Amino acid sequence: MTITSATTIDAKTISGTVVVKAPLTITRSKIIGNFDVDYTGGTLNLSDSEVNGGTNQAPAVGYGDITMRRVEVTGSRVSVLCGNNCDIRDSWLHAQYMAPGTAWHVNGYVSNGGLNVVVQHNTIACDVQDNNNGGGCTGPAASFGDFQPLANITYDSNLFVASPGGYCLAAGFNPSKPYGSNPTNIRITGNVFQRGPSRKCASFGPVTSFLAANGNVWTGNTWDDGGAVPAA
Repeated sequence: MTITSATTIDAKTISGTVVVKAPLTITRSKIIGNFDVDYTGGTLNLSDSEVNGGTNQAPAVGYGDITMRRVEVTGSRVSVLCGNNCDIRDSWLHAQYMAPGTAWHVNGYVSNGGLNVVVQHNTIACDVQDNNNGGGCTGPAASFGDFQPLANITYDSNLFVASPGGYCLAAGFNPSKPYGSNPTNIRITGNVFQRGPSRKCASFGPVTSFLAANGNVWTGNTWDDGGAVPAA
């Protein structure tokens, strides 16, 4: 299905891939498939709905100009992948899919570069178990400077669920990546990190790759038992 003119959908079940090339608003619906918002003029406003990406390697919801409110996302290798201009709030990202025997890297929310993003008051999990071929969770949420610089990104008041991945949050400072040396205005505030079985949210720790410069802010982030989580 390809959306080529402004469209509003309410209280429907939708099956398949939705290619979004014009403004699309969906409310109170169930999507069995995934969204591809990667075209000039395409925007997605999705609320009070469920998305099940099934066995897709593509993200259940991607890739930019996305607004989400009160959406449960399951299935797919990645729940939500965003480049530019995303506002993800009050949603539940979990139960991703990894094809047996593959080396897929799985995420709840992930960005490979971009700007103008708000990820606020969500519950974000990555709960796929590692396999013997290098596949498994990166972590619940991550920003990486792979394809463009990272700027104006807010993670606020989220619950990062304990994960078998490396870190529960990767905050964007990765000098080995093409655009990872200079993340700007990255605000990470008031989030809660679940300790889980490892007592440190993920295999290596709660957070990595935060740069204390360039207007970046780390404040008010805590464990689920109340202790402060320091930036790392």
